[in-house]
Amino acid sequence: MKIWLLLIFFLYSFPTLIFANECKRFFPGSLKVIDGYPTFAVAKDRFISLKCPNNKKIIAYDRFKGLCLFQDTTKKPFYLAKHRTNFFFCQSDKPKSVTILSYPSSIYPGLIKESVKKRGALFGECCHLAGVVDINGEWYDVTSIKKLLKKDTKHSDIGIRFSVNEKYTVVKRVDPFVNSPLLPGDKVIKINKIKNPTLKQVRDRVDSCKVGRKIFIEVKRNKRLLSYRVNCFKRVGGGKVSDTFLEHLGIWFDKNLVITNIDKSGAGYKSGLRKGDKLLKIDESLVYKQVDVQKVMSNYAVKKSMPNSMLWERDGFQFFLSTTSI
Repeated sequence: MKIWLLLIFFLYSFPTLIFANECKRFFPGSLKVIDGYPTFAVAKDRFISLKCPNNKKIIAYDRFKGLCLFQDTTKKPFYLAKHRTNFFFCQSDKPKSVTILSYPSSIYPGLIKESVKKRGALFGECCHLAGVVDINGEWYDVTSIKKLLKKDTKHSDIGIRFSVNEKYTVVKRVDPFVNSPLLPGDKVIKINKIKNPTLKQVRDRVDSCKVGRKIFIEVKRNKRLLSYRVNCFKRVGGGKVSDTFLEHLGIWFDKNLVITNIDKSGAGYKSGLRKGDKLLKIDESLVYKQVDVQKVMSNYAVKKSMPNSMLWERDGFQFFLSTTSI
């Protein structure tokens, strides 16, 4: 009896040995490094990666998560983990035990405690793939992988950014382009049928809301309970792309507020903005990074107004752009 107990303890306490010694034999060709990125087979001839490789057929790409599903040959894909269990980070065949700080929700990645400084994947016991990890320790789980396998890259938004304050999920910032009835500081008491929802539950419910539908939210503002049905629309910012609320204009920024992508059919391009333009100021407020813009724009949302002008820079030349022309 003691021998059996020791054997069970060994198997469940040291899955790293199982992976290191056996997984590559059981799943030949299911872990490949392409263009410098580790890729993992998640279905027959389907690989997942944090970068779309060159010269491969792209099946689906989720730009908000940075996840790419592409076609390549494999004899046997990895099993996908069904349950949360002990996780191990692996870039090739040298696993490392890790602690999960948070799980992914909506377009937002989860976080592992350890500093891995490499791209790779999380595995559970017996070669079960649990998620993919970037160099910052951010990760996306099997739910994201299964969604991509269905070619589903849609994400919804209600124009609210949430955070946690003490034990409540609260409204942090509000999008001025959507005329939301919610205000910063509102405590979320209920979303649809979920009472006292966690941040993950709120984000996931918003993300899964069909575009054009409404979602029910009850909030506590000061001492009052208020109920609203808010519209769900197609997400334009957040995750791996910029999130300033100005994405509604068809412009996306890098971390220094330089436009890196622009929709030629969007209001920003039609008003004269181009790739490489840098945002410096919104009315009298200087902005240096994306969170600055989001804060300023949220303040306008509270006042139910919009800024009058924005100061931009192009090739050393600064110019104002009236928001009425956008």
